[in-house]
Amino acid sequence: MKPLMIVLDDREGRIAASPVWRQIEGRVDIHFFNGNEMMDPVIRENVLIIMALRERTVIDEKFLLRFPRMQLILQTGGHAYHIDLLAAKRSGVAIVLGRGAKIGIRTYFRDRLLYF
Repeated sequence: MKPLMIVLDDREGRIAASPVWRQIEGRVDIHFFNGNEMMDPVIRENVLIIMALRERTVIDEKFLLRFPRMQLILQTGGHAYHIDLLAAKRSGVAIVLGRGAKIGIRTYFRDRLLYF
């Protein structure tokens, strides 16, 4: 079974339409959500990876509890203001930030917060 990944807040469908997904095609089962639809509980319970496109989705302890198998959050921006980093760390969820990540966050969470 392939790892299950969801992409949040793809409001215009541009991310889903990108050819970049062909690079991981066949290795990951990806579902795109625009923010308006309800998520199937089976998907929610089996998600291993979440890609957060925008900071309007608050990722706090309550959010993390809804995804019991999640292991990784990919944040496209260089910040994590909307992510409860301590709750993620307690849950064993690694966070990967995009370019421009803040040094203070990197230093404090170096064992669970990664950068690309």
